[in-house]
Amino acid sequence: MLINTKNILRESGWETDRKINIDKEIVFLNEKGYKLIESFVKFYQNLGRINFLIQVKGNDRFINFDIFKPVSYDYDSVIIEDYPKITGSDYLVPIGNIDGSSYLVIDEKENVYSLYDGYTLVIGNNIEEALDNLCNKGWRELEELPIPNWWGE
Repeated sequence: MLINTKNILRESGWETDRKINIDKEIVFLNEKGYKLIESFVKFYQNLGRINFLIQVKGNDRFINFDIFKPVSYDYDSVIIEDYPKITGSDYLVPIGNIDGSSYLVIDEKENVYSLYDGYTLVIGNNIEEALDNLCNKGWRELEELPIPNWWGE
């Protein structure tokens, strides 16, 4: 992990060996129909409830690793049923949001994605890469996955 990323996380209350109790989050996700995956547990015990406002390439970005803070729309069924087909994942589980408008999700292989109104960005192919990219890369520097033409338009 880049030193800049570690500094941002530390200033927000993170520590390397952080391990919070996530029982409430597990119940919440189960009630919504998500399958609990080990990568979510690993991520959320270490980074859950951390949030920070940063500037990336001259733009403000608010990262919130809190699954109780909803984004501006409810996409649970689409995250469970449709987005795994786009990412090639078996399961996706929310880990937070960006700017209160796009979901951050993790899959069973620790890939992290941003989901926003039909767009899917690959934030990172592992947790450390995702954190570095969230803190240092502009959106146009990230890979966008094509959305299938589900409706034949």
